Amino acid sequence: PHALGCCRQETVRLEMVARFRPLGAVLVALLASVAHGFNVPLSLGTKRIPHAGFAQLGINSRGLGHSAAPGVGRCNVASSSLLVKMTATEQPEVEEKEDRGHRISSNTRFLGSRRLAAASKVMAKGGEKSRVREAAEILIKTPKDPKRILGSKRLRAARDILFTGVNGKEDKKMFGSRRLASARKVLVGGLPKPVVEVVSEPAAAQPLHDEVPAAATVLASPEEEEAPFDMWAPREGPLQFAGTVATDAQVKEVERIRGLIAEIPAEERAKMTDWVDTLFDEDIFRYVIQFKDSAFQRIKETAVFRAEEGIDNILETDAEKFERYFEAGKEEIVYLAPDKRDRPILLYRSAYHWPGVFEPKEYTRFILYQTEKTRQRYGLGITRQSCVIVERVGSGHKNQDPALLKVLLPTVLNHYPMYIGDVYIAPISTVFFIVWKLIQLILDEATKRRFHLLKGDYTAKLLEVVEADSLPSTLGGTLDVGDFCAKQRALDKVETNLAKLEDQMLETNGDEGALTFAGKTATPDQLVAVAELQVNIASLTDRDREELGPWLSTLENVDLFRFLTVNGFSAERAWKALKETSKWRKDEGIDGILDEDLSSVFEEGKQEVYILPKDKLGRPIVVYRSALHQPGKIDIKTFCRFVVQQVEGARGEYGLGLTSQASFIVDRVGSGRQNQDVALLRELVPTLQKHYPQTIDKIYVAPVNTVFFIIWTVCKLLFDKDTQERVVLVQDPIEPELLEVTQPEVLPKNLGGDRLVPEAGVVWG
Repeated sequence: PHALGCCRQETVRLEMVARFRPLGAVLVALLASVAHGFNVPLSLGTKRIPHAGFAQLGINSRGLGHSAAPGVGRCNVASSSLLVKMTATEQPEVEEKEDRGHRISSNTRFLGSRRLAAASKVMAKGGEKSRVREAAEILIKTPKDPKRILGSKRLRAARDILFTGVNGKEDKKMFGSRRLASARKVLVGGLPKPVVEVVSEPAAAQPLHDEVPAAATVLASPEEEEAPFDMWAPREGPLQFAGTVATDAQVKEVERIRGLIAEIPAEERAKMTDWVDTLFDEDIFRYVIQFKDSAFQRIKETAVFRAEEGIDNILETDAEKFERYFEAGKEEIVYLAPDKRDRPILLYRSAYHWPGVFEPKEYTRFILYQTEKTRQRYGLGITRQSCVIVERVGSGHKNQDPALLKVLLPTVLNHYPMYIGDVYIAPISTVFFIVWKLIQLILDEATKRRFHLLKGDYTAKLLEVVEADSLPSTLGGTLDVGDFCAKQRALDKVETNLAKLEDQMLETNGDEGALTFAGKTATPDQLVAVAELQVNIASLTDRDREELGPWLSTLENVDLFRFLTVNGFSAERAWKALKETSKWRKDEGIDGILDEDLSSVFEEGKQEVYILPKDKLGRPIVVYRSALHQPGKIDIKTFCRFVVQQVEGARGEYGLGLTSQASFIVDRVGSGRQNQDVALLRELVPTLQKHYPQTIDKIYVAPVNTVFFIIWTVCKLLFDKDTQERVVLVQDPIEPELLEVTQPEVLPKNLGGDRLVPEAGVVWG
């Protein structure tokens, strides 16, 4: 009955459900809860099981979840709030309940979505007496779609292998050949078959856990929806954090606070963020450790703070700004791989900090952004604390910023309690001791004990807790921080794209958010091919990057989809084409072409190629005014470079190649045979076809005459069949056809519009 009270459907209203027999109504509610999977919050206890909190972490937990059992899980049943939106679409979604205390934002989807959708159709259309039974049979007996499910699970598995290690046991470093090879193997070859692991008979002194029923344990099959690839594997044992095990009294306090959270008055709850509903037991435990009796009040204050500052969505809203916050090579704040105690390392390079360059509140927000991202990647604040290293090599009084500390420290200590473990500061000086005395005034005793001021042989002391290849070379280790940051930016880009693909795997029927370009929506197999290319990009070696340049690391999923489209959706052929384009861009200096001044290529008022705003179909317009062209007057390489610069500019201004294709107009008004240049076409057309595939939609040639038809008969041999079909020959009068797809205020006057283009000499009607 409680589960039924939580259910809200879009196509099947509660009134209809109320007419079902009691048994049927309960079954409907249970089906919704089971299909919901991991997002059903479970009761407090000892076993680590994913629950709704993963929505806060930005992780999509798919598949059927573990059933609730006494003493198992993270949350109290009273906090259960996410409901399945039963629609007649193919992929139902998890919907947010509107009642107070139950607001958990999530777009989590689950692998049984197609069967659940079929069941929901039966619920909506079937006979009242049989619909529950039919829906249950569909959910239980309908065969899974292996291509769709495996595609989605491959993406998830490869992503987790690449960014969190294999079951958490791989090397901690971001770029490990074993990890990359494993990810590629999963994407290309599929998930491995179930493995039978023979467990030897244990000695009497070391009995197996009661849950192990026999000597042979079958590991969960990747095809089973009950075994998703999670960022953090389940952990047995009592509630604990950072080595501190909760006492019975603390466990009861966590339970009590969770109950108080569910009872927060609506008026007060309206000022808070959904974060308060997604807290793990460890989160509440941190507050209990740090603030004791005032833990609940502090949690409420943090919930209000997160709502006011928009922290829950900071990884989406602030990504563009903060991913390039510092100048390359001069990053002040960097999260490194975990130390020997499995704590992610936060490195602060104080020598690069100049007070006043960044506003303290914005700088603090940047640190919160990095902290939230590290929570996703390493479970910071859930399974572990961070290790902070303050690198003061080259730092002096000029780099000290008390104004920043006054904003930063209270924010971190009040709203991220216990996130920081040990803080190592090296090397120290007399000036630092003066600053330290000021800092101590706002720190409690427990926090003070976490600081380690290192002098003398500080390298040896740091190597006791940090691997040499994770310790900056400036502190005696072997890590090149600048190189690490460059690789990390590339890896973050790939991770973001893989995360998008993971969601898009279930959005291939025209849903908003599906990977689409030029009217084509990627299929599951094509999404896997895109993911394979992303993994290839992530696996580039230093030598590869030096040879190919930086372009590959900047690509979006849609760029890879374009290259796949023109290469028969062969990942191998597309990867070869991408590398060739990247090499061409490096050799020709295309990545910096927008900074070049090419304004002198054409005489004033005689610019032959120019860009216009979007037409009625949302396509930016590229115009080539052939009447101004004199073969041989301008070097062909220079001409092509000017065109490429225009195309690159249109990508940034109009989303060319990202969200739109171009409409290409060959303006032949006043043009004749003397303006035709076959040599230019031989150079320009292959360049655009090879390095900017799928960026041109239609090519309008206007007006055309007999001479042009002769020229076109020869020139079309340079184009592939697809390009030939894109060419539209417009005869006089040209105005009606061009104005059918272009607004008068956009179309140039000499082509029948109202627009003047002085740089191209269009100054008359």
